[in-house]
Amino acid sequence: MLQLSKRNNEQCTIFEAHVAALLGIPLRSSLIRIDDGAQVILRNKENDVLKKHNEQLFDIENKLTTQGFVVTRYPNTAPGSDLLRIQSEKGLMEAHGVFNTLGHRICDIIDHAV
Repeated sequence: MLQLSKRNNEQCTIFEAHVAALLGIPLRSSLIRIDDGAQVILRNKENDVLKKHNEQLFDIENKLTTQGFVVTRYPNTAPGSDLLRIQSEKGLMEAHGVFNTLGHRICDIIDHAV
């Protein structure tokens, strides 16, 4: 998300660089610089209410998208597996372990779903 908005023909994304490295292909361009942005993962927990109520996930996804976040939903159900990937063009942390206003907005949306 963050790199694609800055993409040009002379730079590559970190994903492209990883794939090239795995295939032994030398990079012929520089990486796209990322100055800001974040993502947070909402994971399934054992006996999690969200896992059982599709309506809650839909509500969370819609509210986050309306607030400008990019949300990817996964069909996983196993405890510990990814449920939602929430991406932001701005950082979410004020300090280590401390959310900033944007991070708190995400938490509030999740906490108050349906």
